[in-house]
Amino acid sequence: MKISIIGPPGAGKGTYAAELSKKYNIPIIAIGRELRDMVGTKLGDMLKEKYWGKGDLIPSKYAMGILKKRINKKGYILDGFPREVEEAEMFGKIDRLDAVVFIKVSQKTILDRLHGRLQCKKCGRVYHVKGMPPKNDKLCDDCSVELYERVDDKEEKVIKERFKVYHEETEPVIKYYKERNLLLEISGEGSVPEVVKSIEDAIRRKLQIKS
Repeated sequence: MKISIIGPPGAGKGTYAAELSKKYNIPIIAIGRELRDMVGTKLGDMLKEKYWGKGDLIPSKYAMGILKKRINKKGYILDGFPREVEEAEMFGKIDRLDAVVFIKVSQKTILDRLHGRLQCKKCGRVYHVKGMPPKNDKLCDDCSVELYERVDDKEEKVIKERFKVYHEETEPVIKYYKERNLLLEISGEGSVPEVVKSIEDAIRRKLQIKS
């Protein structure tokens, strides 16, 4: 199974990707996580300083280089990728997706969620202080490693830029995959279990997977 989860910043893509990864036993490939892991290297620091640290998308050539190293032909979940039509076309030359899950969430809901998101320093699992808190204060349920609040979510300027970039660059990707009959539109307004069930039901129907 080869699927992508796309949607606006704060839609819960990482959370839903983690749930699907467990269910289908396939790895997650997240450009954002890869970039954070690269901080401290010459390339990683350059990409942060010039692009994602300011809320901008990194150039497609770097994103593709990361993906080529991580693609598993047996199956995977792309978390928040492709981010623009050019990348969708470029990725289509590398591999073919079975489905693209679009998490549709209102801007108001997203802004509420952005403030209070916590992430594991080791595995990248995402929590929320109100919506989905960890069991043990600020420690990851899986790794027992300290959680941190996403720095880019704290900065109002960066948040606004991420919305701007999303509307300009990523929304056309929705149309691109819809025209190719690969898009699965899911409401992300409900609870995590509700949204996960909706995603699983849509994937089952699309890929004709037996219950």
